Amino acid sequence: MRAIATYLCTGRPSPCKACQNTDAECIFDETLDLRRKVAARRTLGELEHYRSLLYSLVDSLRSTDEDRIHHILETIRDSSSLDPIAVAIDAPNIDGHDTSADESKSKTGGDDTTVKPERLSGDAHSRITLEKLCDIPLFQVSAKPWVTVTNDDHLVSHLISLYFTWDHPLLQIVDQSIFLDHMRRNDTGSSFCSPLLVNSILAVASAVCLMSYAYVLFKFHCQGKRQASWMMLRQAVQLAQDFGMFEAPRTQHHEWKKMNAQMQYVASVTAHSIFILNSQMALICRRAANLQRPRFMLVLDNHLDDIAWAPYPHSNKIEYGRKSALLRYVMAALESLTAIVVEIQDLLFSKVLFLNIDEAWVLVSPLYSRLDQWPESLPTILRLDEGPMPQTLLVHIRYYHAIISLSDFLLDRGDVESAPNSTLTRQMRLLQVRSAKQIARCLRMHRELYGLRQFSGQVLEPICSSASVLMGALGDDGIEGPFVEVCRCLVAFSKRFPVGKAMIHEIESMARRSGIRLPPEAVAVLDHRELASSQWL
Repeated sequence: MRAIATYLCTGRPSPCKACQNTDAECIFDETLDLRRKVAARRTLGELEHYRSLLYSLVDSLRSTDEDRIHHILETIRDSSSLDPIAVAIDAPNIDGHDTSADESKSKTGGDDTTVKPERLSGDAHSRITLEKLCDIPLFQVSAKPWVTVTNDDHLVSHLISLYFTWDHPLLQIVDQSIFLDHMRRNDTGSSFCSPLLVNSILAVASAVCLMSYAYVLFKFHCQGKRQASWMMLRQAVQLAQDFGMFEAPRTQHHEWKKMNAQMQYVASVTAHSIFILNSQMALICRRAANLQRPRFMLVLDNHLDDIAWAPYPHSNKIEYGRKSALLRYVMAALESLTAIVVEIQDLLFSKVLFLNIDEAWVLVSPLYSRLDQWPESLPTILRLDEGPMPQTLLVHIRYYHAIISLSDFLLDRGDVESAPNSTLTRQMRLLQVRSAKQIARCLRMHRELYGLRQFSGQVLEPICSSASVLMGALGDDGIEGPFVEVCRCLVAFSKRFPVGKAMIHEIESMARRSGIRLPPEAVAVLDHRELASSQWL
């Protein structure tokens, strides 16, 4: 009977009617029912205390006070409970959570109180993982006053570290040292760091895919919105022209001569980066660059040689000797490459637009000769030796992608279709295939050294172009391996960007339409796109 009464117990207030009717002791205790909200509140409170203790412990272990760290470790070894450890690290007492209030509420008649939404939701990034606990961002910055969506300094530091590791070396719109210095000052009125610029950088890092206005354009492009990205870039270009950063149109910005040396240096770096980015996007969108050289020569500060680089967050897991980031060399190399490419672009989209391919080649070939000799001008430090950094690989990828894109424009003409087997046409297609194979080689080196998770979004367009070229050459010797490598990178990008998914769909559709038999290994790689990133990357 006692068991039946307990089963039929109707709850608070005690004694309940069911127990009174059976003359049984009312032993109802809702805290024992883990399905009820009071138990959920208790569990949540305990988890919050454990999390607080864990954060405090990690912060303490990062301290430079060796005596304090030694004391904490001795306490951990000697204590069987967590309370002495909490005292040692000045963390909240684990057993200090008072559940009596919850229990008293359970006896007060009235409805179950609900857990406050803000306690349940918390910060979206508050869940503790082993990877996060072991994560030590390269650059420590604060979330406030720059960001309003989170107070998590660790998250913002993590994203800033990702950006300056994987994206910034490839296109240096800001000066890294000056930007970080002013961000740490927490002055929202700084001329070198603004909330818009910070949040734009965080957005790029979130995709671990430039001037704050131009940062958004690569996100548009990676989503497949080329027109939107081009329009956004042209607005940034117009703004830079209005400041008088370029040779034409010449404008006398009234503040230019009043700028201090540091501001003029940063403006010069930004102008040359916009010049590079404008040419890259013009190639992608098949438009004339329509932008003169920057007004001031590229004079890079020697402090760039002091900036070290490590493959964050891989550097948390492996012992990696930091190297020079080579920012000065990468910037100079991309600027010299862009100068040649822009001249070819101007010819292709103006003087030779209505000439046949042979006549066009007569005008363009001297510039192609300069382009062919450009790799010889690279300093030894940017050659593809053992263990090249991602920014070194990107310099070479940019070069080979420019060859593919410029040759593509020459081949995409009516007179080429009427004579597809002419000597010049065959030479151009062979040049494209060789360039695509070199891009695949660089991608393989990146994958083997740094994995596929942290590929910059700036590499997506060269990957897509290489995939198209190599697919057209399937069946030739030495093509299958590079094609599989490109497919592997496409699958990695498809998990982040719609353009990657669209390119995979295009490859499969083209294979069906043309009767092309994809290599078995490529088919197996493409099948991985349905797996979660954690299962494959």
